Amino acid sequence: MQLAGLAMILAGLAGAEFMAIMGGILAAVSGWGLKALLVTGAAFTRGPRITHTPVRGRGISRTVEA
Repeated sequence: MQLAGLAMILAGLAGAEFMAIMGGILAAVSGWGLKALLVTGAAFTRGPRITHTPVRGRGISRTVEA
């Protein structure tokens, strides 16, 4: 909390350029964090395996090999 307050004080003193830079850095870091969260969550939750592929047309279905 103290670090955020200090950053806000510095942003007010330094001007709009500093705030724009900090906003860009914050957006990039939060984007990377969200991506890491989604990728690791998807890696651990693989979901159920489909035992047979759906048949489209006249072909026969085959068992999916994992």
